[in-house]
Amino acid sequence: MGIFGKSKSNEEKQKELFEKYGLDIDSYDDQKIKEKNAKNLHQIAEDLFLSGLNKFGMGLTMSIPDHAKVQYLSAIFESNLIIIRQNELILRALMKIADKK
Repeated sequence: MGIFGKSKSNEEKQKELFEKYGLDIDSYDDQKIKEKNAKNLHQIAEDLFLSGLNKFGMGLTMSIPDHAKVQYLSAIFESNLIIIRQNELILRALMKIADKK
């Protein structure tokens, strides 16, 4: 037992991490996956939009190329989350097809 209460198991920590990034796909239905994808698409668009707006302001604290790298990497990360969930939808569809045979 930790100082501030019961410590979490590794499984609980992993589940929280998966939920934080929208990757707890075993507990999501198809609609929830689509909602998470929409949220990530919005975040990608926002990151890329801010990348354009912030070039001037960020030039004072960070070089423009470095700032652009951070924004683009963030967009790639969000895209990867979408791809993971889309793959889950594909797997579910394939499993339904396989069950019909």
